[in-house]
Amino acid sequence: MKNGDRFAWLELENERVLIFDRSIGRFILSDKRGDVNAFLMTAESFTTITDEINKLFGTATPIILQKAGYGAGRSAAKHLVLSDDISTAVKTIFNSVSRWGFGSYELLEFDPENKFIRFRLHNCVFAVPRNSPNFLNSMQYLIGFYKGYFSIMFGIEVDCKETKCLSLGDEYCEFEVKKPVISGSAEWMLE
Repeated sequence: MKNGDRFAWLELENERVLIFDRSIGRFILSDKRGDVNAFLMTAESFTTITDEINKLFGTATPIILQKAGYGAGRSAAKHLVLSDDISTAVKTIFNSVSRWGFGSYELLEFDPENKFIRFRLHNCVFAVPRNSPNFLNSMQYLIGFYKGYFSIMFGIEVDCKETKCLSLGDEYCEFEVKKPVISGSAEWMLE
């Protein structure tokens, strides 16, 4: 982190910079396309938000969280995908999102022609203990985020399934993103 009188900044990849402007008390993510406002939130604050959503909406909470994540993923893709080359775009998300504090990523399989990607997320900030009241909802936001991000990146709607979960005792979270088996269907997610 570099400091000046008015600004503190962190250089990211691909000419991106995260700036804290002390004069206005705001984070700004800046790249060659311009600036967007940003903010930091603790994992505990995010969990509190999901707990409140769960109190209000009960069994609809996973759908709400996935839809919110989907919108955030699409928005992030529009700011992060600076290349028409899908391989470069995939590397960008794994580098960028790791720097956001979601955890560290490990790419396992990538098949751009078939719109398939499988990856691990180590030390996932969204994983919660199994005895947490938010256990069943904890990863829905992130699943939605990946659906939205990769739908923009691949240019078609995709599904996302978590196949391993830190909250369930696995050593990491693992995800598969792919085209729906039947257009508009998510049957493979129930396997």
